[in-house]
Amino acid sequence: MQFCKKCGVSVNGGKKCCPLCQGRLSGEAEPEKERYPQIPMPKYSRNFIMKFVTFAAIFISVVSYAVNLVVTPDFKWSVIAALAALCAWAATVVGIAYHRRIIKSIMWELLLITPITVLWDINTGWHKWSVDFVLPCLCGAAIIATAVITAVMKYPPREYMMYLCAEAVYGIVPFVLYMLGITTVALPSVICSALSVLSISAVILFMGKNAGSEVKRKFHL
Repeated sequence: MQFCKKCGVSVNGGKKCCPLCQGRLSGEAEPEKERYPQIPMPKYSRNFIMKFVTFAAIFISVVSYAVNLVVTPDFKWSVIAALAALCAWAATVVGIAYHRRIIKSIMWELLLITPITVLWDINTGWHKWSVDFVLPCLCGAAIIATAVITAVMKYPPREYMMYLCAEAVYGIVPFVLYMLGITTVALPSVICSALSVLSISAVILFMGKNAGSEVKRKFHL
């Protein structure tokens, strides 16, 4: 064990000098007894992973377009591959960015992926599968996932209330599209919108005071 003669204290670990007076230590260093061991850094940082995922999406898009242009120029399947890569990129980047705030991550995943699927549908002939099925199903899944996670993890209302309300408002969009005649399949849109209305009603009825204070805090009212 190391010892500081000036301060009269013993020092654990393998310090180069006394942590009190910065003086010279005597005795043998014992790194294995370090009270505050160094935490090893991860092999790959989040910044590196995000760059790698971005490069992978660009690589898939460029290679797909090149192969498409040479092999099958009449059928633009490379657009489908590029949009699929974009979906995967968006989901991965949001997941990495908000890996410690899963509720926020779910909301951003929803807001990013659904417009990309609509673009995907438009570029493949507009068969309306994106608004008939993907949009309402993802909205409903996001609302249910948020409710289940908050119940299991016992998050306080301020941690999830605004995100749940945002997902619920977004979940009414499929019903609006159905009423406008844009979507042709009623069941997914109706179920999703009913779930959205029930979620908003539950927040207002059971967490009204918390909702009001959270809105004031968020918007600095």
